Amino acid sequence: MIAENLWHTVVRGNDDYQVDIRLRHGKVISAACACQYSQRATYCKHVAAVLIFMRESRRRELDESQDQVSEFLI
Repeated sequence: MIAENLWHTVVRGNDDYQVDIRLRHGKVISAACACQYSQRATYCKHVAAVLIFMRESRRRELDESQDQVSEFLI
């Protein structure tokens, strides 16, 4: 996260692509990628990859925190 509700990352593929995603209350407000496809379409596969990664990372964080609570209660 580079600012409140704004994430920036680089997706490595044939080239490196700069991706910015803005979320508010867990919903995508805007997303942009530096690839050529993104210039013609709303979203590209690089944006999708970042969103999937963010979702899976959040899931892992929640699972880990639930495991810590379970260990505490046992």
